[in-house]
Amino acid sequence: MRRRYQTVKVALSEGDIMNVAKKNVDAGDRLFIGVSVSNGSAPGVDVLIKENGSNIIDPLPATFFDGKLGPLKERLLEVSDYKGGSELTIEVTADRILTAGEENVVTVLFYTPNHNDLCQY
Repeated sequence: MRRRYQTVKVALSEGDIMNVAKKNVDAGDRLFIGVSVSNGSAPGVDVLIKENGSNIIDPLPATFFDGKLGPLKERLLEVSDYKGGSELTIEVTADRILTAGEENVVTVLFYTPNHNDLCQY
């Protein structure tokens, strides 16, 4: 049985405060989203996800998805009114402009299981 995980990376480098990426997300019966940030020493970041200009997730701090404890399913946010099957825009915004030597790489994970997958989730 194939798991439906997809990821997109959004990098913030010196001088950046925001960056945008796009990702075509597979269709499934439900959509779960997780976020991780590569560098804890850089400023905090918020993640906003849109479909056709409309928010499917309002800006959330990446720390919401912290993931320091618990299995994957406890760190994912379920998006109840979106099931995948289209292009999403991922906006990552830092709480200040990154300075020399700072960098954040934000990885957004999309999990779009079908009903049979959910039985094993």
